[in-house]
Amino acid sequence: MYYKAQVELNPSEITLIERVKPSHVFGKMLHFLTAGLSSPEEEQQTFTAITILQQLNRALRDAGVTNIVRLSKDQIDFYFDEEGKKNDLKAAVETFQYEVDHIEAEVFEDLKLVVEHETELLKLLIEIDVRRRHKVGAAPVTMVINGCMNDFRAKSGESVESFRSRIDGCFSDQESYDATLAKHRTAFDAFTNSLEQSLRKFIRVDELNIKKQNHMIRPRKKVKSRSDVIVDTPSHRTAGPVYSRYHGWDDAFFYAWLWSDLCYGHNVHTSNFMLVNDTGETILDVGEEGFDAGEVETLNPDADFEVPDGDDIEAVGSSDYMNTDSPTTDDSANIEDTSSVEDSGGSWLDSWGDSSDSDSSSCSSCSSCSSCGGD
Repeated sequence: MYYKAQVELNPSEITLIERVKPSHVFGKMLHFLTAGLSSPEEEQQTFTAITILQQLNRALRDAGVTNIVRLSKDQIDFYFDEEGKKNDLKAAVETFQYEVDHIEAEVFEDLKLVVEHETELLKLLIEIDVRRRHKVGAAPVTMVINGCMNDFRAKSGESVESFRSRIDGCFSDQESYDATLAKHRTAFDAFTNSLEQSLRKFIRVDELNIKKQNHMIRPRKKVKSRSDVIVDTPSHRTAGPVYSRYHGWDDAFFYAWLWSDLCYGHNVHTSNFMLVNDTGETILDVGEEGFDAGEVETLNPDADFEVPDGDDIEAVGSSDYMNTDSPTTDDSANIEDTSSVEDSGGSWLDSWGDSSDSDSSSCSSCSSCSSCGGD
């Protein structure tokens, strides 16, 4: 089991809302015939890479987060920590501020920041994505927070058999299992609440939403060695930062690949979690009632996958665990993916000097990044 929070944040910045011109010939024809009214709208933010990075830096440090893992602008890494350095967030942001060309910072498209943090009970990895262009109604700033249990961190050179034996006590009875989950979930909630307050303190926001859920991995086969765990592939791109091979996270995340097998072996009662496959795609949404893990083959990696009975258990998407060809998305599918928004032919900065390429009547401004489309 590991923990995930998804944050959507709308900073209070001036936003231009304009029509996005279609790229296909029939779409272009319809765009022309309807004076642009048939085309989707796109929001474009006015904040710069440096401005939003400074605000995020202050908020993260206020929440006690000082370790940076990665900083990239427009898919180019500016900083990548391959050594596990400590307290390097402030220095990395300041270097970015002084070295990145001001004009380049003005016209950035995507900014990604990955940071890590550790408490007594949790090791946390936070991935922050900032998109200057995004569809109307979609948040320009999104965060994915993953939390792993520090109690179950794998030791260097430790065999799988030894590791399983060491953590086995957590599953010995229902009381121990429930207490373990409750203790770590309380710590995760406390951290996310603290981070929310820091974000509100240093970033003027119109809207900030957080969705939290426990996650359990159901591998396709029994994990017998560390090499059986494969992450950081194209299939993991939307699964969350913990599926990336950042320094030190192999040990922190390994226990999660054995969790479902141990639940099955000890027949603990499981509830209130998202069951995901080994690429982080959601298979089941399990509610309050849940099911006894040892009574069905749902969590047994040595058997074919089985959907348990239950009024509050829902099969999600069309996972290949259900013997279909169409992959599902993870539980963030309800939050619109704006990574492939069509280019409108230039940034919002370009639109001020050339009105001949757009219908001015279809543009409006509002004081925040929302789906209102202007007053």
